[in-house]
Amino acid sequence: MGGSGGDGHFDERGEASGGLPVEIAFLSRHGVAPSGLALVAQRAGRNGTEPARELLALGLINEDGFYRAFAAELDLPFHAGDFDLVSGGDYGAILRGGIAPVTGDATPSLRFILAPEGPALRRMLEAGPRQRNDIAVVTPRRFGEALRRANAATLAIRAANLDTAGLARDSARTGTSRGQRITAAIAAAGTATGGVFAPLETFFSVALLLGPVFLGLILLRLAAAIERPAPDLWRQQRWRVDDSRLPVYTVAVPLYREEAVLRQMLRALSALDYPALGSKLTR
Repeated sequence: MGGSGGDGHFDERGEASGGLPVEIAFLSRHGVAPSGLALVAQRAGRNGTEPARELLALGLINEDGFYRAFAAELDLPFHAGDFDLVSGGDYGAILRGGIAPVTGDATPSLRFILAPEGPALRRMLEAGPRQRNDIAVVTPRRFGEALRRANAATLAIRAANLDTAGLARDSARTGTSRGQRITAAIAAAGTATGGVFAPLETFFSVALLLGPVFLGLILLRLAAAIERPAPDLWRQQRWRVDDSRLPVYTVAVPLYREEAVLRQMLRALSALDYPALGSKLTR
């Protein structure tokens, strides 16, 4: 395979000449200790994770520093300002590829924004664009935010299953299935045959089959009409409810690299007015 610039060379397994994975080996030329990179490679191999993700999780470098080094490795500008991506396309494929065109409104000199992860990061380091002023690098977090912002309406429709695929999957507009049609045809043929050769017996057989169904529907309607609505004890006897009888709820709030909002989140959790709500902070 081709080189990544500088003195790095890659073998067929996607490893640099020093035995480190391609996606982190270049960092040794940008201030990260090779011993730390070797530890990351060992942990990634043992855990079956992406080396770059393992590197960020260990805190040897933050996301901003990683992609600044990535931009320097490819001799591309790192873009810290505002940008807007062009809407449309396959959202998942664009996110996995880590490259998308920009609108040019806020950044007229740029054509594409680059923020690859995983296999896309490896491919870019091995044979990606270099020394281009119309392609800039950003962090995946900002790339994902811009991509969701550009496709907000489409993603909302898809999340609500109101797109074409969702409507076809969740509605009966596509018609009956093959098995349903076969079952209905067999039932109709059997009823017609019985009606010709034994009409009286067929009539009573159908009545016996459908009778319990109609009886169940009648009883259900009667039960719904007779049953009293459940009393709203909270409104009627709000201050008589013993706190010990309230259900206990567990609120799980996973955190990952969200130190900036930690204090705000703790204040919000502490403000919850519920007697049976306990708190436990784990790492």
